[in-house]
Amino acid sequence: MKTALLLVGCIVTGASGNLLLKAGMNVVGSPGEAGLSLVAWLLRVFTTPQILGGIVLYVASFVLWLGVLSLMDISKAYPIFVAGSFLIVIGIGATLLSEHLTPLRIVAAILVMAGVIVGGQT
Repeated sequence: MKTALLLVGCIVTGASGNLLLKAGMNVVGSPGEAGLSLVAWLLRVFTTPQILGGIVLYVASFVLWLGVLSLMDISKAYPIFVAGSFLIVIGIGATLLSEHLTPLRIVAAILVMAGVIVGGQT
């Protein structure tokens, strides 16, 4: 139970951190788009609240991941982490970030989950 909670926490914080980083970069833009020097752009990046929140969540995910690795084989934990993160990111990316969720991407998500389920049975 402890391992499962750590893994779920790792997945949720990691995916949420990445989604916040993306939301923040949607605000900041790329260095060329923003018309800023690299230093000014980096200052803007690291003062954007969404990016700061994303970094905090990403670091929390890393700490939880260390706990998962101390309790579980990486060959079993990593596919679950990737698949869970993938599902969260495509779902929230489509709903909150207006990213396109194509039928092919839905099929890919189903295949990834099927692979994790089959791999977990070994």
